[in-house]
Parts: sequence; C-alpha cells; structure tokens
Amino acid sequence: FRGARELSKFGFMTVGIPGTIDNDIECTDLSVGFDTALNTVLENLNKIRDTALSHDRVYVVEVMGKNSGFIALYAGLAGGADAVLLPEVQPDLDQVVNLIQKVNNVGRRYSIVLVAEGVFGQPLTGISIYDSAAFKVANYLNLKVKKDIRITILGHIQRGGSPSALDRTLGTQFGAKAVELLLAGETDMMVGWVDHELKVSPMEEAIARKKMIDPKLCQLIEVLATT
Repeated sequence: FRGARELSKFGFMTVGIPGTIDNDIECTDLSVGFDTALNTVLENLNKIRDTALSHDRVYVVEVMGKNSGFIALYAGLAGGADAVLLPEVQPDLDQVVNLIQKVNNVGRRYSIVLVAEGVFGQPLTGISIYDSAAFKVANYLNLKVKKDIRITILGHIQRGGSPSALDRTLGTQFGAKAVELLLAGETDMMVGWVDHELKVSPMEEAIARKKMIDPKLCQLIEVLATT
C-alpha cells in the first residue's frame, strides 16, 4: 500500500486490495489469502492430532507470522490447540507448561502448542531448525514436561494450494469494487471487508496503525483446553 500511495502522488490512479495470509492489514476484517492459509494449517493440525493422540505426545507446531499472530490464533481456536504463542503477546513458557499439566490432569495425554514464527522477534533467515521459534519452545518444554516433545514447522505450504471458496468470492468482490472506484475517479483508497460487507477507506488509514488481535480469543483457547 505504501508503494501505491507514492504512485498516487505522481498522478497514478490507485485502489488497494488487501492480500496477505497474515491478515494484518487495518480497515478490513479479512485479507485475500488468509482463509486459504488458515484451512491449510487446520488440515495439517487434524493429522498431527491423530499421531499426538496415539503416541501421547506434545507437538509444537510453527506457523507463519513474523509480526502478526492471526494465523496461529485462529488456527489454534478452530483446531483445538492447547496454547498459542503470538508476536503480539509476551511469551510465557511456564504458563504453557502449566497448561500442558492441566490438560494432562483432566485426562488428555497429548497436547498441541501452536507457535507463530515471530513470537521471539524477527525469525532468522537460516535454514536450520535450531533457529526456529518452535525449537526454542520445544527445548524449554523438554526440560519441564515429562512427555515426548515433537516439532512440526509447516512453512511455505501455507502460501500455496487452491484458494478457498471464501478467498475466491472475497477477491472477486474486492476486484469489482476497485474497478468501480477507479472508473468513478477515486484514488488512494482501499477496499476492505468489515462486518460482512465491503467498506472503502483511505489507504492512509490502513497503514497508519497496526491491526491488533483480540486478547479474549487467547483466553478462550485456554478455557477450552482445560475444560
């Protein structure tokens, strides 16, 4: 959007469409790509849960999100994770240990911890698993929890695949509205999706502030895990 804003200063007509799996753009509830990535994560979580259950293991699953935890948060909520670690919230690994123990006390012998890649700050660009947020979490849990700890890093499969029905319909509506605005002479605007309908906002608003997560959803994940 910043590039589009600069172009508009030189007389180019620009209308932005939010497209990122991170879903971290303001002035819209959803970005094109988020739902597809979310469903990819959920599909893999379902399979991981099967092996975690059969072998009484703790799985630390790392998903994308350098600066934003929307994928981890919503995948954790929809996929039944016991804990989520997000860039927006200071990580408390002792709390994760306590949650795993609580889950074990209510009779469930496996746990899934979902970790956004940027939970400890900007992730390193190396290819070693030892650089990952998942490894740091798993290494700590291995010292505190008497369970077999395993790591899964989903990586770039979250960026591929066929778009979900929601992303397809959302993208179509965004594109149609963007063309409508351009034909009407509008510029330096963005098309968003707010409260289940299209909303047009100045591009400046979209880049002026960081989109925040809902902390109540983090609390809900913890409640669901221990009841």
